[in-house]
Amino acid sequence: MKYLMLLLVGTLCVFTSCKEEDEPAGGPAATSAISELAVTPNADVKYGDEVTLTAKFADEKGLRQYMISVSNANGSFYETTKMLTGKTYDLNEKIALPLPKNAVPGDLTISVTVKNSSNQLSTEEVSITGVTVPTFDALYLALDNNLVYTMEKDGDVFSVEDFIPAGATGKIYANSDKTGMSWGMEGDEIIALGKDNIVFGGETEAYFKISFNPVSFELTLGNAQNWTAIDEPLYIFGTISGHWDDNDAPDNGIWIEREKTKMQGYQNGNQKYWAWTPPSDGTGSAETDMWGAIVAGQFYFKEGGKDNYLTYANRKLTLGAEDKAASFSITLGGAFSMKVFQEDGVYTKVELSDGTRTLAYTNEGIYINGALAPEAISFCGSPLALVEGEYFSYEGVAQLTQGQTVTASGVDLSMAFCDHDVFTGAGNPSWTMIAPTGEYLIRIDAFSGSIYVMNNMGYPDVIYMDGWCWNRFMGIERAAWDATSRLTLYRTSETANTYQAIATILPWGGDVSFWGEPYTVEDYGKCCISSKYFEGVTAMGENGLLLPVPAEETYYKIVVDLKDGLTIDKENLDGDYYTIIPTNNKKFTVTFTPTSL
Repeated sequence: MKYLMLLLVGTLCVFTSCKEEDEPAGGPAATSAISELAVTPNADVKYGDEVTLTAKFADEKGLRQYMISVSNANGSFYETTKMLTGKTYDLNEKIALPLPKNAVPGDLTISVTVKNSSNQLSTEEVSITGVTVPTFDALYLALDNNLVYTMEKDGDVFSVEDFIPAGATGKIYANSDKTGMSWGMEGDEIIALGKDNIVFGGETEAYFKISFNPVSFELTLGNAQNWTAIDEPLYIFGTISGHWDDNDAPDNGIWIEREKTKMQGYQNGNQKYWAWTPPSDGTGSAETDMWGAIVAGQFYFKEGGKDNYLTYANRKLTLGAEDKAASFSITLGGAFSMKVFQEDGVYTKVELSDGTRTLAYTNEGIYINGALAPEAISFCGSPLALVEGEYFSYEGVAQLTQGQTVTASGVDLSMAFCDHDVFTGAGNPSWTMIAPTGEYLIRIDAFSGSIYVMNNMGYPDVIYMDGWCWNRFMGIERAAWDATSRLTLYRTSETANTYQAIATILPWGGDVSFWGEPYTVEDYGKCCISSKYFEGVTAMGENGLLLPVPAEETYYKIVVDLKDGLTIDKENLDGDYYTIIPTNNKKFTVTFTPTSL
């Protein structure tokens, strides 16, 4: 038995001596899992600027996570951690250098730490020299319902005094389009790039002052001001009534003082404002009701009982004679409320808001969701100029490539109507081009977000549809029989003779016609693909054909089949039009099929 026990103990010793040493639960690895760590740029940047951090991670035991921290002479002020899988990873990450409270210029150190599957750590560092503290000419209070207020500078403090909705939350931004530096909540503290919203609004809508210091991050919410009702009404004139009877003949609008367009006035010291909400009393009466909404149109104001009219003559708030040509404009209908502001007897602002969009006319310019409407904008790098006679409609030509990323400056694409036949990415700040490569006419209404896109190539690449009783987007009305807003139908393949697009059809029994050339070419009105060349349709008028009649506005896929194609004879006219010669004498067809986006 003693011999057997000695043999067993000896065997256990052998096995124990062969076992590898236990790996440590944490701590530095024997060799670094990080190589080629670099930051670009590595000098002469500001807090808030974006830098690109690159490196290679590799560990045979497997990668678990990596951590990035940023520190200055006062210590670390930013950390982030992200998970990893696999044994190798190429880091290529953009980070905005956070702005610490009471920041001072100097050098920054970026530390990158990688943890492997055995919890071993590798850390490398890289420096950015000469980091400066940014300065701001203005800040922007952006609420989560898309309302944006400009905060004016007074020393280190930025302030805005305005009506703030009940319970409003949001952040403060360095740019009106909510890019770049921002301030939000992290726990109970306001920090740069904080991910949570700040609470600004109280229990009810109120007019008060909000001040913020971007150095100390101190936020001050002032007391609500008291306003006293005054008997000095303003009346709204124009074509924006939500009741159809007001805008029909013979009046074609409201041009007299009406109780339902009366604005109630209020006063606080040397300041006054007038407020109005489109009435909805449930009667349907043209005398008292607007069903709680306005429509797109023109408007101006009349001081009650006086021959004084408030217009936007020469892009200034002007009190004087009646001048319909100097009307204000709104290009989107809906439940828009309206306010007019005055200080020391001078009108300073006309503002419309539906809770998600704001349009403000001032003597400094027109503001859309807090951003000043510029003289020109760009779309995919191509300039779009302000359309003559318009306040915020822009137009130009752009060369677009299938598959490219679509961006814009001067308009927020996330709030714009994304043409479903041309782009994908609706609701995002950038889109992707899915239509064929080519030259496109682009027209953008920066307030409504309506974007008109027309391929400029004409047949055989595309054809066009005109008419009435249809819209490009649900609820966005287009003018009837308007060559400048025709629908583009795209060829389904390079060799096919079928063309398709999606549009809405209204339940009023309209008609349409098809065309072979864009309105941007000479004699475009002669290239009509008349209904007489189609079979299985109900002709309407000289060249048109009837649309189907849905029970309510409905999206339809429209497919035109030109069979073997056609020839356009521009020498021998068919009446007032070019002669269309169907190849092999085959009749064309068109189908309208209900669909959804």
